[in-house]
Amino acid sequence: MTRVRNNAFRENRETVIDDSELGKALEKANTINTEYFRLRAIAVLSLLRLSGKRRTEIAWIPLENFKVENDLLTVTFTLEKKKRKHKKCPACNTKNSSTSLFCKKCGFQISDVPVTFTSKQAKSVKAFPLSDPLTQNILKYMDYLTSLNPIPKFWLPSGKSVFGHYLIIPDRHLSDRESST
Repeated sequence: MTRVRNNAFRENRETVIDDSELGKALEKANTINTEYFRLRAIAVLSLLRLSGKRRTEIAWIPLENFKVENDLLTVTFTLEKKKRKHKKCPACNTKNSSTSLFCKKCGFQISDVPVTFTSKQAKSVKAFPLSDPLTQNILKYMDYLTSLNPIPKFWLPSGKSVFGHYLIIPDRHLSDRESST
């Protein structure tokens, strides 16, 4: 669960952001002059509200993971679980703590064995009704992306500002630093 700093203020809330706060954020996003940034900001707010995912989980979604089926917009999220550190024993192939000096199974000395990382990826599919205004915000942004040439690979493509114009890099997604600003 997300840790919220001001617990007294958010103590009896079911969501991190309530409807009035979302409305204010959407109004503020509607004042952005550039069409691409306006549509992107509104779509990001909408998807965050509908899905409850973290910013990095929505920044890396390939465009092909959005599908309109029947009366629903389905989005497939790829969630990367925590990376775990461990040392693998060369004698018995057992995973040990990254601070271990000896293997817990066979007793082999593993103090010089390099620490490795493992991570798991899981798929999560969420469906949102097309009748929801927040889903319509996402679809408007999707229509804008598919009108570009070339069509970006990711839902939130990376880009560069060159002489006051924003150039989209179609085969890269926003980095963590770019998605937090």
